[in-house]
Amino acid sequence: MAEIKLDKISKSFGEKEVVKNLELTVKQGELMVLLGQSGCGKTTTLKMIAGLLDPDAGEIYFDGEPITHLKGRERGAVMVFQDYRLFPHMTVYENIAFGLKVRKKDRNFIKKKVEWALKMVELPGVEKRYPSELSGGQRQRIALARALVLEPRVLLLDEPLSNLDAVLRDKMRKLILNLHKTLNLTTIFVTHDQKEAMVLADRIAIMKDGVIQQVASPTEIYYRPANSWIASFVGQANLISGKVTESHLKSILGSWDLSQLKEDQWLELKNHRYRIQPKEVKILIRPEEIKLLRKNSSGLMEDNQVSGEIEEYTFTGENWFYHVRVGNEKVLVRGSGKEQFTPGEMVNLEVNKEAICIYSKS
Repeated sequence: MAEIKLDKISKSFGEKEVVKNLELTVKQGELMVLLGQSGCGKTTTLKMIAGLLDPDAGEIYFDGEPITHLKGRERGAVMVFQDYRLFPHMTVYENIAFGLKVRKKDRNFIKKKVEWALKMVELPGVEKRYPSELSGGQRQRIALARALVLEPRVLLLDEPLSNLDAVLRDKMRKLILNLHKTLNLTTIFVTHDQKEAMVLADRIAIMKDGVIQQVASPTEIYYRPANSWIASFVGQANLISGKVTESHLKSILGSWDLSQLKEDQWLELKNHRYRIQPKEVKILIRPEEIKLLRKNSSGLMEDNQVSGEIEEYTFTGENWFYHVRVGNEKVLVRGSGKEQFTPGEMVNLEVNKEAICIYSKS
C-alpha cells in the first residue's frame, strides 16, 4: 500500500480544462471516494494516477517519490474499469492469470494466486467458465480478482458497480469493504452515487468542474457541507433564505439566538458571523431535522414552531416525505413513523437548530 499525493495536477482536452490545479492526499490503507457529477474530472484524475493519461502540469507522488514520469505498469497501481474489460475468448482462470503470465511468473505461483483471488472475491470453482457464462456481478468480481493477483500498491476503481442492479450493487459494496479491511489496500473509488460514497468511504473528495470542493468524512460531508452547492448535491436539502441581525438568525422556519449557534454551523461565514449586519444568508436544513407536528385543538404553537400547509407527499417505501408550504417557500420534511398527513392539512414545524448550516447568499 502507498500514500498518494496529487500536487497541483491539471489536465486539458483541447481548450477544455478538465482537472484544475488539483491537490489531494490519500493516506496509506485509506479508501478514498471521488464523488461528483458526470464530467467533473474524477475519472480523468484516476487515469492520471494509473498512468493512462499524463497531467499537463503538477506531480503525482507515491510514498513521497515522484512517479509521474513512470509508465503505468511501473507504478504498482491497478485500475478496474466500469465495463470489466475481460477477454471473452479466455476462461476465468486465463483472465485472472493474464497479468501474472505477462510478468513471467511460474505456473505454480500463478495457480496459487488465482485460487487465492477467487476465494477473496467469493467465486471459487469458476476457473473454467467463460465471461459470457457469468452474471454481471460475477464478471465484476473476476475483474477485481484480476487486479488483486498483481498485488498492487494502489487499487483504482472507476465506477465498478454502475452496471449492476440494486441488489447486486449492495452485495458488491459489502465485498469491496471486506476486501479493503482484509488487505488494507490504498484504494480510490470513483462514483457519482452518493449512497455508494457514504457507505464505502473513509473520506470523500467531492469534485465539481475539475476542482475539489471538500475532502472530509461521510458524516462531515453530510452534516457540515463546506458550501451550499455540496449541501444541495449530497442528500436531500432545504436551502432557504435567511437574515443575520445583531442578535438573531431569522428565516421562515424560525428565529434563533446567535449565541446558541455553534461556530462550525457557519461554514462559509466563520470569520463574519457578527459582521456586516443585517446580512442575507442561505440556511441548510435537512428534511429529517424538521419535526412535523399535528396542530392541537387550541391551534397554539410553541415559541420555536412555525405553521405550514401540506401540499403533497411522496412515499418511498421507507419514509413519507411531505412538501409543506410555509410563507412563500416550499419545505421538504421527512415524516416520522407511520403517521400520515394529507394535502391541505395545517401542521406545525419545529427545526433542530443544532443541525442547521449557514452559507453566504451569493
